[in-house]
Order: sequence, then C-alpha cells, then structure tokens
Amino acid sequence: MAEPELNLGDYYFILRKRRWIILLIFLSTFISTWWWSNRQIPVYEAMTSVKVTQKATISGLALNDMMMQSGWVDELETQTKVITSWPVMERAAMLMGIVRPGATAEALAEAVGEMQGAVRVFRIEKTNIIQLIASHTDPQKAAAIANDVAKAYIQHNLEEKRRESSALRQFLEQQLQEISTRLKQNEEALRNLRANSQATGTGLALEAELTALDTQLAALLRQYTESHPNVIRVRERIAEINDQIKGLPSSELELARLTRDVELDNGQYRNLTDKLSSARISEAEKIEDVIQLEPATVPEKPVRPNRPMVRLSGALVGVLLGLVLAFSIEHFDTSLFAIEDIERLLNLPVLGVIPYIRGPKQPGEKKSTSWWKRRPSAKHEADASDQLILRLPLKSPVVEAYRALRTNLQSQELDRGGKVLLLSSSIPGEGKTITTANLAIIFAQAGKRTLIIGADLRKPTLHKLFNLPKEPGLTDVLLGTVKAEQATKNIVDMLLGGAGWDQITKMPGLDNLHILPSGNPPLNPSELLAAPALGRLIAELRPKYDVIIFDSPPILPVTDAALISAHADGVLLLYQVGRVARRVLLRTKAQLEAVQAKLRGVILNHLAAEVELGTEYYYYQYKYYGKKEEAERKQAEATSS
Repeated sequence: MAEPELNLGDYYFILRKRRWIILLIFLSTFISTWWWSNRQIPVYEAMTSVKVTQKATISGLALNDMMMQSGWVDELETQTKVITSWPVMERAAMLMGIVRPGATAEALAEAVGEMQGAVRVFRIEKTNIIQLIASHTDPQKAAAIANDVAKAYIQHNLEEKRRESSALRQFLEQQLQEISTRLKQNEEALRNLRANSQATGTGLALEAELTALDTQLAALLRQYTESHPNVIRVRERIAEINDQIKGLPSSELELARLTRDVELDNGQYRNLTDKLSSARISEAEKIEDVIQLEPATVPEKPVRPNRPMVRLSGALVGVLLGLVLAFSIEHFDTSLFAIEDIERLLNLPVLGVIPYIRGPKQPGEKKSTSWWKRRPSAKHEADASDQLILRLPLKSPVVEAYRALRTNLQSQELDRGGKVLLLSSSIPGEGKTITTANLAIIFAQAGKRTLIIGADLRKPTLHKLFNLPKEPGLTDVLLGTVKAEQATKNIVDMLLGGAGWDQITKMPGLDNLHILPSGNPPLNPSELLAAPALGRLIAELRPKYDVIIFDSPPILPVTDAALISAHADGVLLLYQVGRVARRVLLRTKAQLEAVQAKLRGVILNHLAAEVELGTEYYYYQYKYYGKKEEAERKQAEATSS
C-alpha cells in the first residue's frame, strides 16, 4: 500500500512529538559550541604594505637596459617569497629580540620557523604593492612582527642592491681594463704599419664600399627576386670589389683590419666608461627600491574565533541535527500515533480516545512541573484502583472520553442487539482491565445492567480494582461448583471490600454494575474456555444484563481471547498509543479474523495529558472544561489525599 504524502499538519505533529529530542540535540550542540568558542585563544592580525620599485640589474646595465620590463610581474611574485625567506626572517627575529647574535642553530631555526608561521604575504593585483599580515595571540606582538618584517625586508633589499652594484662595478672595471689594453695594442700596431709600409688605405675604401653594397643588396632582395636587373647589377659590383680586394697587397689588408679593430675597441671603451660611471653612482647612492607605505597598527579586535558566528553556526547545526534525528526516528518508528493511520492500517474505526488517568496525589507528593516527569510513572501505575473513574469528577475529561466511547458503542453495537463485548489488547500492559472496568462503570451510570466477567484466568487483576475477593469466580462457574448468581458481586460487595462510600455514592448508577471475578487460576485456562460451559453461561446471562463485557488476556501471547471472541457480539481492540508496532497490530487483527471474530473497532488508550493525533489535534487539558471543573478536580484530589 502506497505511503500517504505528508502535509504541514503531519510535519507539525512530528516536530511536536519529537520536540524534546530536537531540544536536547540543539542544546547539546549549542552549549558545546559555546564552550569550545570560549576556550579558543583569540588571534589578532596586523597588516602593513610595502611598495617595490623596478631596479637596474647587471644585465640591464651591461646590455643597454634591454628588456627591462619583461618578467617584472614574476619579479614581484619572487619578492613575496623573499620576504618569508630565511635571511629576512632571521633579521626580523633579531630586530624583535627573539634571538641574539651568536645564537645556536636550534634556537635560530625555532625563531625563524615561528616568524614564518606568523606571516602571510601576497601581492595586490595590478600593482607593485606587497601586503604583509602578521598573526599573534598578543595584538602588540602582531603589530611588531608586521613592522619588523617589513623593516628587515627593506634592509635586506638595500644590501642586495649595494651588493649587486658593487659586483657590477667590479665587472665593468675588469672589462674596461681588458678593452683598454687591447685598444692600446691595436693603436700601436696601426701606427707602426703606417710608418713602415706604403699602404694608402685603398683596402679601407673598398671594404667600406663592400659593406654599403651588402646593405643595398639586402634591401633589394626584400623587394625583388634574384633575376631583377638591379639585384644582378649589385651582385656584379660586389664580385668586382672582392676581386680587387684579393689583388691588394697584405699591408693594405692589415691596415684595414687594424683600423676596424681600433674603431670597435673605441666604441666599447666609451660604452663601458659610461656604464662604470652609472654603476659607481648606483653603488654610492642610498635610494631604497622598497618603501613601507603604512605601518601596522595594534589591532583592537581578534579575527578569530568569530564567536558570534561560531555560536550562530552551532545553533543552526544543532537545529539541523535535531530535525534530522527527529525525522529519522519518526521514519524508523513503527508505532502509530495518528487516528487516520490506525484506521487506514486496520480498516477499523477508532471508537474512542482515552487519556492517561493519573491517580490522586499521595500525601506529601508535590506537583511535578518537570517535562521528564509528565509522562506516566511507575508510582501511579502501581495502584490500578486509583485509575478508576470513581475517583474522578463527573465532568473530568477522562469521564467525558468514556461517555463518548459509550455513545459510539451504543450506536454501533447495542442498538443492533449486540450486548456481549470482548475488550482485549495485543500485548500485556496496554490497560485493558482498567479500560474494561471504567467502560462498565460508565454503562452502569447510564442505567444499563452491566456485567464484567474477569476472563483473564492467568494473571487476574479485575478483583483488585474493586477490592473484591478473587473467588468464587468464572473458573468455579465453568467447573460447575457454583452458580453464576453466587459468584457475581455487586455494589454491596464493593462496600464490604473497603471501597469508599463517598466514591460509591458520587457516581450514580453503580447499583447496575455487577462483577464476575476470575476465580482461582486453573491449570488449563485455554481448555476450560474452549469447553461448551462458556457458551451455556453466556446464554444464561444474556437475558439478565444489557451489557456483558469480558476482560480477557492479551491476544498474541495466548489463545484465550480468540476462544472467547467466538461467543462475543463484538470485539474491541485496545491500543496504547506509541507502545505497539504496526506489524504487531496487523498480526493481532489477523489472529482474530482467523477465528472469525467480529472486530468492531479500536480504542486508543493511555494518552498523556496533551496528545496530538494526526492532522487533527486532541488536547486533553483540564483547563478546557472551565474553572468550575478544575476546582472540582482539585477538591477531589484533596479529599483523596
């Protein structure tokens, strides 16, 4: 059978039913989160930023500043790593006084590791600004770490700049010395050649023309092909000049070579001289490539833990976990609480809803306001006679519930000639005996001659409710040792048994109530109930009473109830809400149907003082009946105590 869809009322019912689970999980999670957040040591963060400017490098000065801009972004990323490097952190640790010069390697490593763990560095996108964030449990130290790391980085950068400038100067001086020596040698050789030879410089002119023609040829080839007349003419002229150069004397060729070397050396010498001057200026200047834009200030508030957010998250998680657990328990809970679920499962009507009957307060007992004590307690369940409606005000909600049940049975069963009823339950402990007794009392109050038959021959308790002797009873009648009239008890027997006169007289119509107790438990209850004597007894009693109600053992453990059901005009199944699983109810119904019992409906029993049943909610609260009924109830409790 398909599961019905849940509506808002069903969800509200589940939440109300499992509210203590949700509240417990919520409080546990929230208190744990609150305790954890209070135990966390607050962490403060201080922030500063430094600006890094582009600086000249050895390659930039030596190669005419070629590609100075390439890789600048990568250089900034590199500087973020330099800030957290060992040399910078070591210097910062010394500035803060964490370590002293000459400290051991272990102490130095510990200090550097602590500094590196406290500092985070990142570059602000599309800028040359690097941000430093220092974390510490002491706000003063957080600001000091940020400022000292920035200061250490600036000092480290300045020292690196001077070291590079010094290395550049030394390199340029060495190169300049080599060029100067080579230039002097070439100039001396050129002078000697001109003084001792007849060279006229023709080779120089031819080489100059050859160089010009090569340049012209390269330009023509970018526009024309090899077969173009201009290209052919230039190539012919180049060939002629090469032939002329080959025919020149060696002195002319040597003069041309020495002249070229002198000119080249002069150019390099002038260039290196300019670079050396720049390097000396860079080495001498104290302009910093890194500046601190804004110093770190002492933070006023910690960044973590964010206690309000942690506590809010704990509250939300607690509610979520409580809801998940509540709905999970509800999903796996096979008991039934909603009237429509019970009727749908058993295909039987719910004839009545009986609230839990709390007996009168005992002397010295205080009213419990704690939620965990509002459920039925063993102390009040121990004395079952306290749950008889004889001890309740006539207009109490419990009595009204039994009147409603009587009305339903009157219209469904008694008005159609049925007068023998069997009231039983699936398992022990669902309150069938007290429900049978109260139902009989309410019928007697309406003027119906009513007989209760204690058919629970295994663990009889009916006689205890009315302070009656157990024997003679049903067992003796079925065995033929006594007649039914001799074993049946009435109001006089109840008074002699110790029932209070005020309780008997308060409930009119009890003279219509008769009780046939169980008698001594026989050795074979099932065989005794299966004998024809039970049918003869019922036939004998039918003309004498308007209503006959059997109090039997539970249905599933023994077969007694099934045997009695064959003689009953109607069987009433008592169900204690939340106690029995649905598969147990189905098995109970199947067992009764197997013996062709006439199942008339279900009675819901033992509800708490305020119980919701499905999408319609039934509130059993004394205040519903007004101040007068509440006063009557309190007066009855005071009288009983």
